Amino acid sequence: MIYMAPRRIADKSPHYGYIATPAGQVGVTHLTRPWCLDNQVFTGKFEPVRFARYLRLTLPYRPWCKFVVCPDVVADVERTDRQYPHWRDLIRALGYPAAYAAQDGCTDIPDCDALFIGGSTEWKMSKSATRLIEQAKVRGAWVHVGRVNTPGRLSACRVLGVDSVDGTTIAIAEKNTIKVNAWMNQGMIEL
Repeated sequence: MIYMAPRRIADKSPHYGYIATPAGQVGVTHLTRPWCLDNQVFTGKFEPVRFARYLRLTLPYRPWCKFVVCPDVVADVERTDRQYPHWRDLIRALGYPAAYAAQDGCTDIPDCDALFIGGSTEWKMSKSATRLIEQAKVRGAWVHVGRVNTPGRLSACRVLGVDSVDGTTIAIAEKNTIKVNAWMNQGMIEL
């Protein structure tokens, strides 16, 4: 499992992947290890033009990209599903793997290259989310879970065969890197 971290952390350890955002356009030349692109919808900073521009800017680094999260609507599976095909097709047309961001209430995943488990914390740990993860793994899709901030959640993701996770534990304070390293070393991460 790979922990996708902000660049200032990922650059310090070969054991982390990099979670990029369109706002973080500085340093794209360092995307030569596993990385993903988050859309910034959750933080309220999503801008379609900037998102599309970043996709074009990072074209040389596609070989290392594990997925690009299609813009979603937080906590609204119906609206997410309506806009998903447009973004999936645009992302794929540029040669990136497209991730579907599953929200609370999602019961089936559409055609996707990766599954991003979003939604509420309670839902992420539900049987419904577990079924989606299993469905994605059967299809051979990459699986990522967002906001994994405790050793218990990390362990649960590992048991489910999740490929990567991210969380604010490291983003909030670099001193937490030691703590997350210990969590990750308990299960041996793979890059």
